This record gives sequence, C-alpha cells and structure tokens, in this order.
Amino acid sequence: MNGIKTSCALIASILIAGSAAAGEISTIYVGDSNGGISLDSAGDIYAANYGAINATTGSEPVWKISPTDAFTPFIFVSDINIASGNDFDSLGNLYQSNFGGDSITRVDPAGVATDFGGFVNGPVGIAIDDADNLYVSGCQENRIVRIEPDGTTNPFVVSSMLNCPNGITRADSGDFYVINWQDGRIFLVTPTGGISEFANIPSPGGHVTISTAEDRLYATSFGGNQIYGIALSGADAGNVVVTIGTGAAGSDDGGYFEASFNQPNGITADATGEVLYVTDATGVRRIALEDEAAPPPPPPPPAPPPPAGGGSGGGGAAGWGFLAGLLGMFLVRRRVAGC
Repeated sequence: MNGIKTSCALIASILIAGSAAAGEISTIYVGDSNGGISLDSAGDIYAANYGAINATTGSEPVWKISPTDAFTPFIFVSDINIASGNDFDSLGNLYQSNFGGDSITRVDPAGVATDFGGFVNGPVGIAIDDADNLYVSGCQENRIVRIEPDGTTNPFVVSSMLNCPNGITRADSGDFYVINWQDGRIFLVTPTGGISEFANIPSPGGHVTISTAEDRLYATSFGGNQIYGIALSGADAGNVVVTIGTGAAGSDDGGYFEASFNQPNGITADATGEVLYVTDATGVRRIALEDEAAPPPPPPPPAPPPPAGGGSGGGGAAGWGFLAGLLGMFLVRRRVAGC
C-alpha cells in the first residue's frame, strides 16, 4: 500500500473501550474518518475518510480498526479519491466509492485494490445483495445504479424524488432504503426498483443502516448532528421513534441525551443489531443500543389498616409496600451490548 500516513495527529487519541452499557455512546477512534463505515465478517471496522466536505478531489485512506486489537487503527487501503460509502461482498472484498473519481474500487482481503465497474457520477452509498450485485447511489446524477459482479453497470432507479441520493442499505426482505443528502428524505426501494417515500429527517442526510434486533432503520443527520431511529414495521412504520444526541455539534460521550455528534455521516450496525458504529468529524463513535423502557408494574394492593394502638414508628407492611411500588416504577428492561 502506498501513501501510508504516519502523522501522530491521525492516531494520537485512541480510546480503548470495553463493554459499553446499553444506551451509551463512546468514542473508539479520534482521527480522520468522516466517510462511510462497514464491518467485515470478523467484526473489524472499516472507516473511510471523505476529507473536506466541499472537496472535489483528494487522496484519502480507509482505516481498519479491530475491536480485538484494542481498536488500534491502520490504513487498509490508501489513495481513494474522496472515500465515501463502502460495503462487503460474500467473498470478503470491500467495495469503496471514489466520490471524486466517479468510480468504485474493489479491495481484496489482503488490501490489494483494483478498479471495478463502470462510470458512476459522484458515487456515495453502496449496498450489496446476496448475489454480490452492487447498488450504488450516484449523488451527482440523481439515480441508483446496479453493478453486476462482472462490472456491468445499468440504471436501477431514476426518479425526480432522488436529490443527491447518499446512503443506501438493504433489508433482509430485499428492499432498499436510501436517503437524500439535499433534503433528508428517505425512500423505500423495492427489489424491482419501485420507489416511495418512507421518512424524513433534517438535512443534509448522511447514511442509513438497519438494526434487525430493534426492527429499526437508523439514519444520520449530518446537518442536525443527531442519529434518528425509525420504525420499520407496525403502526409506527416510517416514524422517528428515538433520537440520539443533543443536536449541538460536539464530541461528548454519554447517554442518548447527553452525548453529542459533529456532522455524523457513516453508520453501520454490527451482526447482533445491538451496536451501531458512526463516523463524524471527531472520528469513530460506538452506540450501544438501548431497549425501550418496560411499563411499570401494577401498584401493590392497598395495605391493611394498622392495628389499633400500633403507634407511629416503623411503617410496617404499609411502608414497605409503598417503597416497593416506588422502586418498581423505576425498573426498566435494558441489555448490555458487547463489541
């Protein structure tokens, strides 16, 4: 690999994170990695550096960050021309968008890079189906293209609703979800290319991913400095049901309502669907997802009246029942998510 950067500024602040409590946001890498993000089959993280948001060309790397190696990063591939979205095929090859080069790079597990596919004007998000076909968001041509494993490129979705399509992800059903950069609109795309509006978040819209454990689509709002969880099914389908982050630009870790993000962009879920990884201007952030609070238990039955002459000390059964009720109301169902 050429052009490996050794500047301490890129890797100086590596935060080793152990098991995170549910509902907690932690920073696992501080450095240049504000583009797309994906995980390989071993759970290693691949975070692309897009570089300056207003850039039209530039050589940037994709970092590999392993949870089993104390989240120590190294450059997996370099010289990507504005590294945007990425995804893995069934053989372990990484496909990386070159937004500034209007092309896709295929990187094998050993880090050897080759050009792949035809011309895509401003490629951003990539999603790959079970047959290893690529679906690529062409931001600057307002369409989604389908690239077959042999590199044959054809239009997949051409619609006036697409306004710089950015992130794209694929559900187990075969449906796709794509988000517009310009207006934050999110669309459901069928396997045959039918498109309909599904949700909307503050723009510019970043990328999207699916948590199967939560049955939710999670989307980054680059402009709103927040992550939005959107119900995929049921009565709330298409509605935002959880918001993560204060909305103020920052790099604070903590709970859903204390942590802050600075232009969050790339997002992906781990294999369990219980952990999200997000890229922003700080670096790579990890979100341990939280279950919804369970309804409080029913109140205890009324305590029998105290016996005559019982005095005022102690409280007896009535005092204990009241205390148990108060404690019960604060019980919530939470899970602890690992790396």
